[in-house]
Amino acid sequence: MEHWYALHTKPWQEHQACDYLCGRNIEVYMPTLRPAGKRGRRDREQPLFARYLFVRGDLNQQPGVFERNRALKLDLDGRILAKWGSFGSYDGQFYWAHDIAAGPGGEVYVGDVYWGMRVQKFVPAR
Repeated sequence: MEHWYALHTKPWQEHQACDYLCGRNIEVYMPTLRPAGKRGRRDREQPLFARYLFVRGDLNQQPGVFERNRALKLDLDGRILAKWGSFGSYDGQFYWAHDIAAGPGGEVYVGDVYWGMRVQKFVPAR
């Protein structure tokens, strides 16, 4: 069953994270408002909830957690089915992983903080 989840982002990175997730066909909701009386660059619509997006998905399909800079895929009984990642800043590594979501095709998205916000996508082996 799909539910809505809050996704925490780095400051001022809400639009970037939203664009990234929407480009990967993940349903995202980011309520915004336009600041009154401001012109220029800050005239862009600002998120109503700073540092938060809302994503829709089914975590029961592919639940996951973090264990010291590694992502774990668990079954519904909590048994480890797969684990990946290590400490670092390169692809497949996590500096400070803090959010995880499952996509409709079995892919896993991991939010990580390393000199800004990044989201890594992991796809199942075929």
